[in-house]
Amino acid sequence: QAQMYGYQPGAGVAAVEQDSTAAAAGLVAGDIITAVDGQEIQSSDDLIELLEGYKPGDTVELTVFRKSLQSYGEDKVLTIKVELMEAGPETTTGTAQSIPNQGNN
Repeated sequence: QAQMYGYQPGAGVAAVEQDSTAAAAGLVAGDIITAVDGQEIQSSDDLIELLEGYKPGDTVELTVFRKSLQSYGEDKVLTIKVELMEAGPETTTGTAQSIPNQGNN
């Protein structure tokens, strides 16, 4: 029901480091991570809490929602396998939120 209002629960990807395993796996800025190894997440806090059970070098399967860049395109749900790296000090996540189009064109 949340998608009906233009909101996709999950953890938004703000940026992906160019030489990271996430970039190599195909994760891009703007993606919304909705599950890790089949376990659904609703926020970046859920993602952080879930990843605390893993260590660098572990591989996780991410379910990712990717919004179409074209208004006529179709949104996609992807499965991406990523090897976890050591988190750096600049690593940030944010709760995914999108604002529905209010029709003010």
